[in-house]
This record gives sequence, structure tokens and C-alpha cells, in this order.
Amino acid sequence: MAIGDKTDFVIYEDEAFAGFSDMIKQRSDLFNEASRGAITLVTRAERGDFTKRSFIDRLSGLVTRRDITATTAATGIAVTQDEQVSVKLNRKGGPIEQTLDSWAKIMPDEDTTRQTSFRLGEQLAKAFQVNMIDAAIRGCEAALDGVVALEHNRSAGTLRSQDLADGLGKLGDASNEMVVWVMHSKVATDLLKEQMGLAITNVSDVNIIEGTIATLGRPTLIVDSPALIEAGSPDTYITLGLKVGAVSCVESELPRFQDEIVTGLENLVGRVQVETAFNLGVLGFKFGATINPTDAQVATTGNWTQVFASHKSLAGCRIYSQ
Repeated sequence: MAIGDKTDFVIYEDEAFAGFSDMIKQRSDLFNEASRGAITLVTRAERGDFTKRSFIDRLSGLVTRRDITATTAATGIAVTQDEQVSVKLNRKGGPIEQTLDSWAKIMPDEDTTRQTSFRLGEQLAKAFQVNMIDAAIRGCEAALDGVVALEHNRSAGTLRSQDLADGLGKLGDASNEMVVWVMHSKVATDLLKEQMGLAITNVSDVNIIEGTIATLGRPTLIVDSPALIEAGSPDTYITLGLKVGAVSCVESELPRFQDEIVTGLENLVGRVQVETAFNLGVLGFKFGATINPTDAQVATTGNWTQVFASHKSLAGCRIYSQ
């Protein structure tokens, strides 16, 4: 059992203890308004391991020509249903264990029994958000990977402005529903450099002066999620163009936070552990694999089944590039 003690801390005698925690450096503020509603986060209790939302299948031949000279019987159209299925992902934080003596050495004027809880709370919250964002991107990318009609392949080179137009074009007349681009910082830099070299009046000037990227009127969310990289020689990067409601994360179980003092050891130990769960869903798909899937199972395209008939009704488009 790994329990931290005072040897894990750098203890300054009379100098100020300035920073409490080294935070994860990945964007986690991509939910709701930040993504124009493409990646949503809500809190709603959900029973079980899957959440199912039924819908009426698109009816084929719903409107046809009526023969005004005929009195024959018309052929009936049956109404059928299918369902979108989100999957519950169970998560834990910790357990984190640290001797109270080690906290006392770096913060002697504070209540050492509360330090493990308070000082690590911010880092735990950030880590949970990053995990949720990575899962959302991982699941959406995997689901769309199975729809060839929504993929633009630029794996032979870096992303260009015209590739955004090609990706957007995969949605056809539903392209106006696409509200945001989600891309890796490497791809965003490549695109900015490409636009800086364009011989178009004002476009290159704005790129250079303001450092902004022209992205067909849609905002860009830049996030260095591992879910946007496929390892290779060279690596391949995925850019997603998403609609409103493309990916949903529902905090389906309220976080359970437990802190305690462990006795019976040479030193008193503070222990913190958190557990929670959220449901992950992708617009137009159902997850049909195991309960509580691993990251690899969420990232497996075969575990996501398209349930909306038209590819234009799905979560968005997908672009490959180097």
C-alpha cells in the first residue's frame, strides 16, 4: 500500500509555500455554451448501466402521388421504433493517502486533518472533467469513424482550409447545423500557418496580426485530447465538425466523496476517495457493448451502431490529416 509521508514533500523552513497543486494542462471547459451546445454536460440521475431513448424511425415513402382516377386500396405504412443508447462510465478518484505530519510540516498553522481533502479537491475536479471530455471525444470519434459518408481523408498531408470545406460538405444540406470544430493544437497551428501564406488580401493580414484562424464561420475548440490522435508514422490527427447535441455527458450519479483519518499506523494518515458516474451518448448512435466499458471499448467503432437512417442526421463530420 503506497502512503505518502514527509519525504515526498519539499519542506521549506521559513519560506512561503506558494503553490499547492500542479494542475493538468488540458482544456476541460468545452461543455455547453463553450461548444455552442455540441458537447453537453447535465446532471440527471439515471438508473442502471444504459440509458435508452426511443424514437420513431423515418418513414419511407411517406408522401407519394395520389391517383385521382383510382379507387383501389392504398398500401399502409407501418410505424417502427428504434432507440439511442448511452452507456454509463463509472469513475473513481484516489484513494489519495498522505500522513498528517507531512501536511503539518508545510502548513503548520492550518488544520492538518483537512488538508488532504481541501488541497487536492481542485485537482480532482479538473481531472474528472478532463476524463469526461476525453471520453466524449473518444466516443464521438469512434462512432463517426464507422460512417464513411461523413469522413474526409487528408491523411496525405496537413490540414488546409479547403479540407474544412470538404468535411463540411459531407453533411450536404445539413451543413448549416454544424456549429463548432474540435481539433488538436498541432492541427490548428498547421491551419494557421497555411492561411498565413495565402495570397488573399486581408485574410493573411488578420491571421498574422490577430493570430486567428478562418474556419468557415464556426468557432474552433482546440484541445490536446489523446482521442484526436492515431499513432503512426507519421501520426494521424482527427478534426471533428459537430452539431448541437452531438455528444452528451450526463452526470448520472452524484459524486460520493469520503475522507477519513486512518489510525493504527506509525503516523496518522489522511485518506480521500471519490467515486461518480456519467452516461455518454452520441447523436444518432447506440452503444451496444459491455456495461462499464474501458476506454478502448468506448474507442472501438464496432461498439457503436448507427440508428438514424440518414448520415446527415448524425453528430457531425470527421476529417483526417497529418
